[in-house]
Amino acid sequence: MDFWPSDRRPLPANAYSRRRRKKKHTDVAFAEAPYPLAVHGSLGAVQLRDRDRAEGKGVEWTTMVQEGYNEQKLHTVGKRTIIFPPTRAPLFELADRPPIKRVEEADAMIKLYYPTTPIPFDILRDEMTQDEQILRNHPVFDPFPGNRLAYMDLFVEDDEEGAPALVFPMGETGANFHVVPFARHRKTGALTFVPDNVPLELMLSPIMQIASTSARDPWIFVRTRAQVSALNIHAFYTDKSDSEFDRPELETRHCIRIDNADLDKRQLVDLASSPYATDGALAVGSKGDVYALKASSKTPVQKYAFDLTAHDASSFRRVAYGRSAQTALVSTSTSVHILDLRSPPSSSPSIIYTTGHNQLMASIESPDTHRHLMSFCTTKELVWLDERNTARPVMGWRHNRKRERTLEARTVRVLDDAPLIALSSRESALVSLYDVDRPTPDGGLVHTFGHPTALTGGLAGRLGLALAPAPSEHDEELSMWMFELGPRGELVRTDVREGADQKKKGVGVEEEERKGVVWSQKMLKMDEKMSKRKMKPAAGAYAARDRVLVDFSALYKYLFVTQRKKARDARALRVQGDAVHRVMHIMPFYFQSADTPVDNMLTLFDLAYRSGSEPRIPARADWLTPSALDSTPGRLAFAQHGIPGAFMAQRGGVAWHWDMTPTLTALDPHFRDTGSGYYTLREGSVNAKAQRRIREDAQQLELDRALAGYVYSTRPFKKQDEEKGEGGGEAVEAGMSRLRLGKSPPPPPPPVRFGYLRPCISARFDVGKGKGKEKQQPQRRVSTRSMKKDQTQEKEPEKETKRGRDRDRDVIPLGIRLLLSEWTVGTDPNAYTFRDPYGDGDDADDLETDHEDEPLPPPKRTTGKRQPTPTPTMPPVILTASTLRREGSLPLMTTGMSMGFGSQSQGLGPSTQVVPGPFGGRPQVAKKPVKKRMGGF
Repeated sequence: MDFWPSDRRPLPANAYSRRRRKKKHTDVAFAEAPYPLAVHGSLGAVQLRDRDRAEGKGVEWTTMVQEGYNEQKLHTVGKRTIIFPPTRAPLFELADRPPIKRVEEADAMIKLYYPTTPIPFDILRDEMTQDEQILRNHPVFDPFPGNRLAYMDLFVEDDEEGAPALVFPMGETGANFHVVPFARHRKTGALTFVPDNVPLELMLSPIMQIASTSARDPWIFVRTRAQVSALNIHAFYTDKSDSEFDRPELETRHCIRIDNADLDKRQLVDLASSPYATDGALAVGSKGDVYALKASSKTPVQKYAFDLTAHDASSFRRVAYGRSAQTALVSTSTSVHILDLRSPPSSSPSIIYTTGHNQLMASIESPDTHRHLMSFCTTKELVWLDERNTARPVMGWRHNRKRERTLEARTVRVLDDAPLIALSSRESALVSLYDVDRPTPDGGLVHTFGHPTALTGGLAGRLGLALAPAPSEHDEELSMWMFELGPRGELVRTDVREGADQKKKGVGVEEEERKGVVWSQKMLKMDEKMSKRKMKPAAGAYAARDRVLVDFSALYKYLFVTQRKKARDARALRVQGDAVHRVMHIMPFYFQSADTPVDNMLTLFDLAYRSGSEPRIPARADWLTPSALDSTPGRLAFAQHGIPGAFMAQRGGVAWHWDMTPTLTALDPHFRDTGSGYYTLREGSVNAKAQRRIREDAQQLELDRALAGYVYSTRPFKKQDEEKGEGGGEAVEAGMSRLRLGKSPPPPPPPVRFGYLRPCISARFDVGKGKGKEKQQPQRRVSTRSMKKDQTQEKEPEKETKRGRDRDRDVIPLGIRLLLSEWTVGTDPNAYTFRDPYGDGDDADDLETDHEDEPLPPPKRTTGKRQPTPTPTMPPVILTASTLRREGSLPLMTTGMSMGFGSQSQGLGPSTQVVPGPFGGRPQVAKKPVKKRMGGF
């Protein structure tokens, strides 16, 4: 590799000191740079080289700046043409006022809001003067805006040539993404710009940068403040006979949006499209993190964390591809780093270039794969490095521009595929072209062919710039088009020609004739509408006001209300998630770890409610009080994993559990386990907030139904005869009665054997006046309340238990006793078959046989005083079968036998009332006389 000679001696310590003495006959430019640096008006470095074979043998002198190319320089032709009207109103600027006037306004504003705070006028004046001086010397630089105009070639279906197109933002805020393809005239085939005012896509925030790949079917990457979008455009022709131009129609084939939340909530600073792939791009954040974007991949974002804050704490970052798709160039304010994307994130990047004294980086560009050159731009110089050896630059140019951070250098190929470096700035209308190249791609010295040329007539404050080769249909001598995006959103085209600069008129806006541009009626109306919105700096009362009142209530609400509410909600979600995890861990072992025994039934909701902490505000009922599962984490856990009720019953050692879902499904055909969609009541299109509320309510209803559909009990279901000590005496007595009676009419059904749930029988008792004994009312009733647990049965004596059973048998009707005695709880009601116990035939015999072992109801005893049972002195008489048959044919009447009045509330007895009436002839008791008050106080 060949290098130009340069002075690489180190500079003295006081080289940049103000007090150093001037050295005579010393070129400061060469002394400041350790690489060959060209300056306007000089030839740069000189070196001896071998002559070409055609010229003969020997050597000759060659210079870094080759002369003789000024005749072929590029220059603008004619006037610039507005090809797309402005879409935004002009910026309004107030007239400049004297400093003393601004200080007085600031003093009045402070006294208006802080009347009790004394601030001297002199201090306020000095502070404002100092701030203005600092802002004047160091203007505010925003590193986030980039180039917002792109020129690309679209792939058109059924067309091998394709169609060029311009991509730019439009609209009042610049958030509308617009693509305008060039149309071809049907007769002449000339390219014509036929725009429309319908945007292709709408972004969430203003567009900051647009980049496209250089392939035939490229992807377009759009960077905004909030996200990065990758779009693939599909172009096709439609048959429109009424139009004289064939303009392709556009539609978005793919659109991928990557929010800042997917990029660690960091805002991107720069974006670069890939020269190696059609769907690749690189993005860099403010901290130096590099993100590789692959639009057609399932994972479109891949992060490479490189912390560059140690080199530069500012937010200025620029990114570009290296010599391959696996290398990246990242620039800070003072240096350029090369990163290997295949290395681990902990590896430190390598520095390949550092700016000189009092210089800052402005832009970087990917290396040219043909010439192996990559260009960097600083606030003072243009520098070229060879990608194969980055030890030192091979060449530099001093551009003598104002210190601007918005400078940008990009390589364009418009003249016989020769590279040109265009240097532009957003603050200046000047565009400089540098022709720097190698004679051969393999190696050799880098030359600059002629001095740089300037393209005048551009726009000051431009938002985007694009250079494209001009077609030969309009002008054979035309070489290039320069497109610019103005500050109001207008597109301006300037024609550039190669050759000698001829006399031409002054540069201005062409309004009468637009070559190569055709506007529709809609575009003309939009241009007329926007032209009326022009304002003068001192127009109306707006310019005469002395202060501006801005309502920051929306910003205050966002910062101090919305953000704090989001933080509180996030903390509440974490607390609720911990509570749900704790409840789900305690619920399976609640019955084992309970402090007191659980005597009543519990649902799954009761377990969740009792397993959690006590609510701060208890409700009137437990089911109205929210549990830990009645939250967003609880609903999410139920929706993802569910609540295994049977598993909790097995782990908790529960004696009995029941799932109510099959029962409810059998009773109600519309009841189905269809998820939360079953509870969605409202139909139609609603906003996102209402949809989220409906979805949460439906999930809550589904959770409540699931929690209420599972029942647990620590006591199992048992019949009365299964209980210990019950039914033994009754069975013996019934058997002896059958032995005595023999053949007899079918006995009444046995008493009902209740299980877990029993009826609550209430009786009324009246106490006789002065007699001290109870009198039972003839009326009895069954409580209308639901069946509740008989908790005191085990504590009562055996006599009270038998008395309660007798009372139950007398109160409950015969049909209910018969039905409940034959139907077991938990069996299918549809499979029940009724058998008449009093019918004739086989059914009666079968029923009698079935009830042969059933105990008979105990006989009805009289309410009189029971005589003591005499002790038998003789052995019992053994009865024969004939005796039993004879006695069975004629049953004996005993005093203890019931006469079929078991359903009455009181037994039969002789009446002792002599005279009819309520008192029975008894004398009435006289009413006690009331004593009268005789005296006063």
